[in-house]
Amino acid sequence: MVDGVLGLMPTAADPHETPFSKSVWTARTTIATLYASPLLDSTIFRPGGRLLRAGEVQLLYLALSRTPFVSVYGSSNWHDDVAELVAWYHLTQVLRQPYRIHVGSANSFEPMASELVRSRFAQLGIFYVP
Repeated sequence: MVDGVLGLMPTAADPHETPFSKSVWTARTTIATLYASPLLDSTIFRPGGRLLRAGEVQLLYLALSRTPFVSVYGSSNWHDDVAELVAWYHLTQVLRQPYRIHVGSANSFEPMASELVRSRFAQLGIFYVP
């Protein structure tokens, strides 16, 4: 709701792209071609999605690491994208808590260290007005 009130994402009444959606989303649940991934599109968070097999999890997080999304859930639609980014930003940047996803014993992913994710931080200032 907050993203709609603040105009962070397009709405049915005003479908024009916003700085937050530009080059990331083409519609509410459609990731821009540059970041689209069949694996991200097949998760349980998407219409018609499914539970992934254990062997697909590492590939899923590799796909996520090539996007500006902070979580798989955040990649499901533009509203959850904003909510997840704000929540994880607050936890990691304000409260200084770690956010690391471990896949198996040898692989881990740190979405908040991604340059693509970090490039969106400047847009979150609206949530931290002094």
